[in-house]
Amino acid sequence: MIKYNEMISEKPNFASRYMESLGDFYMRSSWEEDANYLSIHLKKMGAGHGHDNLLHFTLFSKGKDYLVDSGRYSYVDDQWRELFKSNKSHNTLGVDNLTNSIYSDSWTNSFEARSEGVFTKSNELYDYAEAENTAYKRLKDPVSVKRRVISLKSHVWLFFDSFSSNKQHRYSQYFNFPNDSIKKSK
Repeated sequence: MIKYNEMISEKPNFASRYMESLGDFYMRSSWEEDANYLSIHLKKMGAGHGHDNLLHFTLFSKGKDYLVDSGRYSYVDDQWRELFKSNKSHNTLGVDNLTNSIYSDSWTNSFEARSEGVFTKSNELYDYAEAENTAYKRLKDPVSVKRRVISLKSHVWLFFDSFSSNKQHRYSQYFNFPNDSIKKSK
């Protein structure tokens, strides 16, 4: 048996990988400490411990967090737990100020957000991912919500978010920064 401190570490022979069973696509420029890193959650993974984070992404570059997952903070069934597991506390999309899923209680949902049309591609120059969040098709006037992202390995990320419906709705893009040291400009 090899002891942990005797193990030899090796960098993987790939930088990016879509983990289909998780629904997560991890996009990296390299395995170096100053690498650019983006992860995107393309499909729903279970309830209970799962967050309402369909199409959520995190962004890390040159040793700094830029867009983060807030975490749950609490297992107490109250408004704070609901807020921290909701899509508003993730870097995702929303319609009419509604959550993606409809919560029954702290651990179960009466309606589960799902995705469809998941597509990923990765090569030496770029990583690409897209998926549609079908959660808002439950509305009287159904809304299609789609996120596409291309990560150029040189440290450029382009997001293309689209909303499609027959009537007027309020559309939201939620961004969660790690602290006030990030400078935001329009």
